[in-house]
Amino acid sequence: MLNHFTYLLEIPYWLLQNSSIGNKYPFAKKYELVNEINQIGTRYSGKTISNIKMFGELLKISLLIKEPICIIASMYWSKDLKDSVFQNIWNMLDENNIPYTINLSNFTFTLSNGSKIYCKGLHSPSRKEKLKAFSDLNKYKLVIDWREECDQFQQKDLSDLEFAIRGYQNKITINT
Repeated sequence: MLNHFTYLLEIPYWLLQNSSIGNKYPFAKKYELVNEINQIGTRYSGKTISNIKMFGELLKISLLIKEPICIIASMYWSKDLKDSVFQNIWNMLDENNIPYTINLSNFTFTLSNGSKIYCKGLHSPSRKEKLKAFSDLNKYKLVIDWREECDQFQQKDLSDLEFAIRGYQNKITINT
């Protein structure tokens, strides 16, 4: 992970610090959760891989403390999803030996503690698919709305995402 994206590790630290076992770990500072992170960098600057590595740490802590989290990874085009975000998350789960079940038809991963990872494309070439609301987000300790290649999104896409992701306890939006 590149040094200029290490602030992402504050997210897993926050989850651990705010868990029932968080008092067992001495923290030098109190971590606060931010609402939105806008990552700026050129192509190949490490934004995506830094997010993926942070998700690995976050999911391991989630399994340790037995508190489910939800990651919603979205891209503008559905056709780009499988070979990028979805494959990167799949590789990360395997590399970190995180046990999961996978649903290849709707691009989701489910972990044993109830954590869920959704990979969603907002638009299909036929424009027939619509983004639907995510249910029961309040059961997750943390919801991450990761918008990969966010510069391709239009204002309506961002509004649709905001409408679909509601009813959560804590949420972070990461725009890359």
